[in-house]
Amino acid sequence: MSKGFSGLWTRSLLAFPDGRRDETTKVKWLQGPRLFADLRQPTGRPACCLTQGPERLSHEASQWLASQSGFAGVFSFQDGIAEWRREIDFQPRAALPDAGRLEWRGRVLVETGLHVPYLEHWHAGEEPHAPSFGLRLRSASDGRLAILVRSGPLFMLARDRAPGIALSGPDLLTCLAGAADPAAMRAILDCEISSGHVEPGWVIGHSTLPWREGKALCLSLHGESHFNLDGTPWEILHAEGDLSFT
Repeated sequence: MSKGFSGLWTRSLLAFPDGRRDETTKVKWLQGPRLFADLRQPTGRPACCLTQGPERLSHEASQWLASQSGFAGVFSFQDGIAEWRREIDFQPRAALPDAGRLEWRGRVLVETGLHVPYLEHWHAGEEPHAPSFGLRLRSASDGRLAILVRSGPLFMLARDRAPGIALSGPDLLTCLAGAADPAAMRAILDCEISSGHVEPGWVIGHSTLPWREGKALCLSLHGESHFNLDGTPWEILHAEGDLSFT
């Protein structure tokens, strides 16, 4: 169940028992009825990342893009324990489940790691939660997976890499270092996690792919099983909530 967690959450603290702390990474978790998406971006993005497309990425830009993280999938909460089951992940998949104990301390939602020792502080947004929906999609052209979540005026889109792109390494920087050529590097980085506002128009504000920022999503529903995203057809694998696109 995800009742009570719908909407936008931001993180102010990540702390580990050895004293390491992160209070600067920009973290957004958008929760729908069950599906969710999460985007985590370090501060200080270099200007070289703001290219017109992946073909013009420099080595410095590729390295910074690989330092991002984010994921999307299904959220569950029972008996004080939350799990974020990742179906799309910008970084290589972790060996252990993403699960933690959640408890309120005043106005701060505190997450304590279940399988890995860490502590996170989360804060609920003030935006309205309706309409709220989630879509799990599969590309008709190459079979890649996408998850679209809306909560009130906010949305997040996660679009996986093309099938067959294997990430062999503990992190994306290692994967890039082992890429055979620039085309392989671009394929490794081609995982989109974007957040934005319905203004009207679904406009992307932040993205793991900077050239997507400022762009508007083109969305349309075709019956109960087909969806059009930016001019390409997708099959609806799962739909939940109130499917409102206005």
